[in-house]
Amino acid sequence: MDFEGAWHHVMNRGIDRARIFAEATMRIFLIELCDACALHRIQIHGYCILPNHYHLLLHTPEAGLSPAMQRLSSRFTQAVNRLRERDGPLFKGRFRSIAIEDDAHLVRVSQYIHLNPVEAGLAAAPEEWSHSSAAAYLGLVDKPEWLHMSELLGMFGREDPQVAYAEYLREGNSRGGQTPRRIP
Repeated sequence: MDFEGAWHHVMNRGIDRARIFAEATMRIFLIELCDACALHRIQIHGYCILPNHYHLLLHTPEAGLSPAMQRLSSRFTQAVNRLRERDGPLFKGRFRSIAIEDDAHLVRVSQYIHLNPVEAGLAAAPEEWSHSSAAAYLGLVDKPEWLHMSELLGMFGREDPQVAYAEYLREGNSRGGQTPRRIP
């Protein structure tokens, strides 16, 4: 359900869990994501792109999630199909969105998104996965202009919120992560 001011954990997976993303297609996905979100005035607060699926943390100040995600999926699929000289769908269907209920849920979802590559065995720590917003949240790389981090980091206090967020990620990593809900 989308409405003005809603927060969403958005995800989708490749058909038959097939690999969709490689280095070039991850860049294409981010470009199309930024374009779709800018067009529909959606804020990107977190992301993680893995070989066969993605997770997004989005805020819709003016609603518009469905048309933005439809544009993203359509344009990304067309670009990848041209690149790979193929046709047909890449994703198993329409995106899935879980409404974020409160601040505690928002923080848990961000942790889950950033720990996803660790749990998948693709990285030893969240900041090591370059196709995620984790390193930006921890201050290890420059924040992309389109990534909104202040609201989430603001929940970790005024005294060095990046250090507090890093600790929160480490705690989740040592416990195997906190999974609000798994992608189907």
